Amino acid sequence: MSSNHNSEEKGSKMGFYVFISLLLGIVLIWLLWLQFRHNFQGVKNTKTNTEVVVPSNNTSPENNDASNKAIELKLNNGATLNAFSNGIEDQVVKFLNSDEYKNATNEQLKEKWFNFDKIGFVFGTKNLTPESANQIKNLQEIFKAYPDVKVKIGAYSDKKGNDETNLKISQERAEVVKSAIGAAQITSAEGYGEKFATVDENASDEERAIDRKISIRFVKE
Repeated sequence: MSSNHNSEEKGSKMGFYVFISLLLGIVLIWLLWLQFRHNFQGVKNTKTNTEVVVPSNNTSPENNDASNKAIELKLNNGATLNAFSNGIEDQVVKFLNSDEYKNATNEQLKEKWFNFDKIGFVFGTKNLTPESANQIKNLQEIFKAYPDVKVKIGAYSDKKGNDETNLKISQERAEVVKSAIGAAQITSAEGYGEKFATVDENASDEERAIDRKISIRFVKE
């Protein structure tokens, strides 16, 4: 009888230890899953916390070798800029030196916008990313070389989110870029929100990127 009792007691203890081990294993797996979920969410958020405005002519530099070609851009005052072929700096300087600009009326210039291609904002805010500094500096140098031009800045959003919020953020971003460049030639900065957006708000972020942009055009009065 005593032998059977001891066997039952040992079996009971063994079962208890097995249960505790299984319970600890389940808790450990759960903790590892929570950590993995946290890390995955962190990576996901890192990918979406910056908005980069769509490249000039809606051509992505990552998919266009010509746009990725580094060039030394010479200005008419003797200054030089480090820029990219067909980037906004290259396009603006060529345009200002062209007969098209010299002969254009103000009405014609309203249809000629140039999109920033290296400017970004912290997602959902008016805060410029550090990577935007070089293009801001380049535009400052261009306007120094062409002191007689007048410029308007326009900012646009996609259709995602609240209409009023999009309009407010786009206006703030237009003013931030104007202030960052700080050129006297910039006569106005206007945010259009999603007024001119063409891509459905349910489309992917990549598809909607075409509607998110900061642009400039020249003005003749």
